[in-house]
Amino acid sequence: MLDHTTELIKSIPAERMATVYHDSLETIERAWGEIEAACENLKQAFCLEHRYTFELGLTSHARNINIKEVKRAFKREAWSVLIDRLGIRKLMSSKRLAELDDELHQTNRSYTREAEDSLPEISAETLFEVLNGMVSSADEFMQESVQEIYDALKPRGNTKYKTNSSPWKLEPKVIKEWMVEYSCNSFRPCYGASERHLMALDNIFHRLDGKGVPAGHRGPLVDAISACTLDNNVAETDLFKCRCFQNRNIHLWFKRQDLLDKFNEIAGRNRLPGASED
Repeated sequence: MLDHTTELIKSIPAERMATVYHDSLETIERAWGEIEAACENLKQAFCLEHRYTFELGLTSHARNINIKEVKRAFKREAWSVLIDRLGIRKLMSSKRLAELDDELHQTNRSYTREAEDSLPEISAETLFEVLNGMVSSADEFMQESVQEIYDALKPRGNTKYKTNSSPWKLEPKVIKEWMVEYSCNSFRPCYGASERHLMALDNIFHRLDGKGVPAGHRGPLVDAISACTLDNNVAETDLFKCRCFQNRNIHLWFKRQDLLDKFNEIAGRNRLPGASED
């Protein structure tokens, strides 16, 4: 299932990027040293009797920042940009994405030695090694994402909606609650998990169609839903049709049965009892 991501990784000028990265950080480190020296000179000149502090402007905000933290932040940002550029995020499940973001941004971590070294240094070799590793895991990411979206959309228990009647597979039409919000004569996906699931669903079906993931952050499905109004509450793309309601429900139709069959197969529901039912 590998798509254009493999070719895209070959187009990245890794050697030049690594060279510019290191040269730029050396310049920043030299400049940082000059700023710290200038601030110390000001303190020495104005606070001879040690009765005053000199914490104006930059030093007031930079007291708790050092060059190691600055370099660490640039490294995290560099890896984050590369991963975004390759579209890796769009292949991941929400759980896997949260783990990646924790690694990149070190959410809920203290700045320990281990946290500082959690990401590899930027070099041409490590760029290809890490990114190729992620690309080789694309099928695994896809499996996880399909399962996550299946679990989010499948009927739970005795559903009151007949279109969700099969417990073993997604039907061509799904009714899902708490997916959209209505305000000021316009709809939009509910912020948070609902929006992420719609984006992931769109990414999955584009990839199943052999087109890779769609360009842009939100994707065609979320954009179409966000364009709906009370008078025109139907969103439609090449792969989906969706009707939005003020009670926050959506009626979602899969326009390509062949892709839906692939989706159900990956989720494993075609091997369970009832998968062959009409």
